[in-house]
Amino acid sequence: MAERVRWQCNVCGFISETEAPPERCPVCDAPWTAFQKMPEPLVKRLARIEITEKRPTGTKYVIIGNSSAGRAAASAIRQLDKGGLITILSEESSPFYYRPILPDYIGGMEGRRSSAQRGD
Repeated sequence: MAERVRWQCNVCGFISETEAPPERCPVCDAPWTAFQKMPEPLVKRLARIEITEKRPTGTKYVIIGNSSAGRAAASAIRQLDKGGLITILSEESSPFYYRPILPDYIGGMEGRRSSAQRGD
């Protein structure tokens, strides 16, 4: 059996999980030529990575920037190396906070804990 692939219609965004693109889009009736092969999800690609060499205990990591990307990097490192020492360098004087909910926090609809850094 051939592997199923994700195909996205460039006209309406419909996604089909089939071996080949459909003849016609069931939503907008676009021809098969309107479909584009979607890349494999990042989670699936990362799951295939095998770490063959153990890191020494106490490996030090430095992340530049207190943004969502820096936070994601720290979280990924923590998953791969529970004993690693992570340092995040930033020009900001406050710890990481989730910027999209700042208006709710300022308006009193969200508590400080929900907008601040998690405990991991």
